[in-house]
Amino acid sequence: MFTERRWAQGENYTALKVAPQWVITHGFEYTTQDGFATFYNNGSIFWRFTMQNNLRLFVGQQRGGLRCVSGICRLFPAFSGARIELTLRF
Repeated sequence: MFTERRWAQGENYTALKVAPQWVITHGFEYTTQDGFATFYNNGSIFWRFTMQNNLRLFVGQQRGGLRCVSGICRLFPAFSGARIELTLRF
């Protein structure tokens, strides 16, 4: 017989904004779901070098799963490592 085991997950992000150019963020995510790591830590630095363009450096881990951002939900894979995101708007 299949028994459902309850689990919890969540995240907490704290940011320091030095307007208008810099945002420094620390993130902490957790889950109690079987088969997944319990804790995920990460940090990022966001630099707006013009009003339309920015650069973001992310280092750490992110929990995978369903995430809803601005009313749009999709599945995100788990991530561990570093990445750089460059956004250019014309």
